[in-house]
Amino acid sequence: MSVFIITIEFSMLKPFIKSLIIFSIGFIYSSASAQWTTVHSSPIIGDSLQNINDIFFFDKDHGIAACGFGDHYYHRINPDNSQILVTQDGGYTWDTVMISQIVSFESIIDFDENTAIVSGSFMYDNAGYPMDSSFLILRTTDRGLTWDTTIFKNMVVSFDLRRDLLINNNDSTVLIPFISSDTLNLFNFLVSRDKGLTWDTIPSSIPHLVRPSVTFLNDSMGIMSGGNDNSKVYFINGRMQISDSAMVDTLNLSNGRMFRNNSKIYLTTSQNRSNYNYIYESIDSGRTWNRIRLDSNYYFIHEMVFQDDTTFYASVNYYYGYNGILKSEDAGRTWQKQKAAPITFDSARWFLNLHLIGNDTVYVGGGHQFFATYNGGKTTVGLSENQKQQAPIQLFPNPVKEYFTIEITEKYDPTFQLYNAFGQQFPITPVKSDVGYRFNVGYLPKGVYFLHMVGEKRSAVKFIKE
Repeated sequence: MSVFIITIEFSMLKPFIKSLIIFSIGFIYSSASAQWTTVHSSPIIGDSLQNINDIFFFDKDHGIAACGFGDHYYHRINPDNSQILVTQDGGYTWDTVMISQIVSFESIIDFDENTAIVSGSFMYDNAGYPMDSSFLILRTTDRGLTWDTTIFKNMVVSFDLRRDLLINNNDSTVLIPFISSDTLNLFNFLVSRDKGLTWDTIPSSIPHLVRPSVTFLNDSMGIMSGGNDNSKVYFINGRMQISDSAMVDTLNLSNGRMFRNNSKIYLTTSQNRSNYNYIYESIDSGRTWNRIRLDSNYYFIHEMVFQDDTTFYASVNYYYGYNGILKSEDAGRTWQKQKAAPITFDSARWFLNLHLIGNDTVYVGGGHQFFATYNGGKTTVGLSENQKQQAPIQLFPNPVKEYFTIEITEKYDPTFQLYNAFGQQFPITPVKSDVGYRFNVGYLPKGVYFLHMVGEKRSAVKFIKE
C-alpha cells in the first residue's frame, strides 16, 4: 500500500488559469497479473470433447484453428462437428467456417500470407469401425475464409503432417509420409510442389515406423525418428530412401518428435510412465546428439516454438495432473511452468499446439479454449485505485505496445473512459468477450494512462503505453 500525488498543469488549456495543482490521494494496491489469459473460453460448437488441435496466424490479426478429436489414433468417438475456425482480430473472436461430421481436422501447414492447407483424419464410430477411413486435405487461399475440399482424399492407415515438412526455401513444396492399406510395411510419401494444389505419390524404401516425426533440412535431405529400432534416427535422401542412420542414447524414439531452430535440431522422447524423458540437441544435422534435459515427470512434448536461439516455449502433457506450457530461457536446459490447462487430465483435451507472433505474443489452444500471453509469459503488476470499491479485474500486458486485455472475474458491465496523466481524455472502444474486454491502444503516444470503469462498481487501472 502506498500514497500517490499527481500534479496536473492546465495553463495551456485556460488562459486565465495559470496553474492548478490537483492532489489525488488514495490507496494503491499492487497485484500480479496472470502471465496467460483465457482469450476465448469456448469457441467450438457442439461436442465439448472437441479439441483445438492446431493453430496458425498469417499475421498478428488473421489466424485459423483446426479442431477435432485430440488423439484419433487410440479413441473411438461419436460423429460430431469438427470445425475450422478463423479470426480476424488477433484471436479475440473466432468464427466457424467449416464443419465436418466424419473428419477430425488435425494439422495446418502455411505457404504464404494467404495460403494454407489443413489435414483431416478418419473418425471411429461407437463400435470402433472407421466411419470413413480417409485422409483429407483442404486448401485455402484467402486466410481461411473459404476452403477447397476437392484437393485430396485417399484411403490411408497413418500419416504425419507438420510444418517442418516444407522442404525448400520458397515454401512451395511439402512432403507428407503415410502408410496405405496395400503397403503396410513401407512408408509412402505425398508430395506437392505447388503450395498444396496438386499431389503425387512417391514410393519409398522406408520401413513402417511408429508415429514418425520428419524434419527436412533441405530439398535433398531429411531426418526421420521412431520405429522398429527405437534408438536410431534415419537420414532420407531426395529419392525418399534411407541413406544412413545415427544412434541416439535413449530407450525409445517411437513417439519422439523433432523440431528445427535455424541450424539446430531438437529431438524429444516419450517414454512409459516409469521411464525418463529426454530432450536432445544436434548441431551437425542429426549426426550426433547431446542430451540437454532430463525430466521424469512430463509425458510428451507436443510442440516447441523458438523466439530466438535461447528462448523456447513447449506445450507438454504430464501423466499426473499438469497439462500446459513450459518456457526455457537457456536453450532448453531448464524449464519453468507457464500455464496449466483448466481441465482434468484427458488425452482428448491436451495442449497440442503453440504459435509465436512476434517476440512477446504466444497463442495456444488447449481443450476447447484459447489462451495467450502478450508479454512473453512474464508476470506483470497492475495498479488499482480504491480496492474496496472496485470490481475484481486484471489488465495485461502492462506495459502495453498495441493491445491489452481486461479480465473481469465477476459479472460486471461497465462503460470505459481513458485519460492520460495530464487529464486529457482519449477515445477508447472495447471489444467484449465472455471473459472480459480487449482494447487497441496502438494509436496512443507513449506515456502513463488511467482507464476508468464506471457502472455498478467504479474502478480505475493504470497502465504504461510503450
